[in-house]
Amino acid sequence: MLRKQSANVSPANLFPGNALAICLAVLLAGNATPPALAEEAAGDNLPAVQVFKHVKDKYASMATYSDEGCVVTARGTIINFSTRLARTNFYLIECRQVGGTSYAIGSQGSHAAWSSGAGDFVRDEAGVSSQSDREMALAHAAAFSGGATATVPRLFFDQQWVDQPLEDSVFTVDRQADEKVGDISCYVFARGAMGATNTLWIGKQDFLIHQTRTTVIREPMPAFTATETHTNIVLNRKFSRPDFIPSTPLFQSAND
Repeated sequence: MLRKQSANVSPANLFPGNALAICLAVLLAGNATPPALAEEAAGDNLPAVQVFKHVKDKYASMATYSDEGCVVTARGTIINFSTRLARTNFYLIECRQVGGTSYAIGSQGSHAAWSSGAGDFVRDEAGVSSQSDREMALAHAAAFSGGATATVPRLFFDQQWVDQPLEDSVFTVDRQADEKVGDISCYVFARGAMGATNTLWIGKQDFLIHQTRTTVIREPMPAFTATETHTNIVLNRKFSRPDFIPSTPLFQSAND
């Protein structure tokens, strides 16, 4: 029997990586700027406002997005994930914990959040639940995905948290030295507030998110760090509806 999800899910109760989605949303909104000059080239020395404008425009321009990746915490937890996204409301995020403790993330096993056009669903350790909308599905899935549903999917769908609690004025932002993620040269930006520091690695040529890191230091709790890396990124790949159904689904509608 499919169970209906009715609990009120708040970002404050979820995986600390959700702070990154709030930070990224504020970065994008706080760095709004007029369109870039036509002669301005993508590359090495863009100001921060233009970098974040290019990021927002890049994700808005995609028809589809897919990737693979992993979330690694300082406690030794490793979560592998894969992402498929398509306009206007098709998505499939699958993840599986492959190492370390399940503390603060969820039990080990295969989990998923998806919509193949017949509603929004989550599969966790309790089974499959129907969600009221994509917002709730991604918020629910953030806990077991290590926060992976709180970054690229929300950016792709231009989606905000239901109760975004942080104002731009409480943040400080710093540009760090450029670094590489694999072979990709990246801009690096860090922004901190209220004991949490979120760092973004943005490709200097493609303006895609290649890595994120969330560090939370709030006494008396122990420090927490999670690094999320995105690989095998493919843009505008052609998908069909079955591509947005989990590989081992516990539920399919009559329309799937």
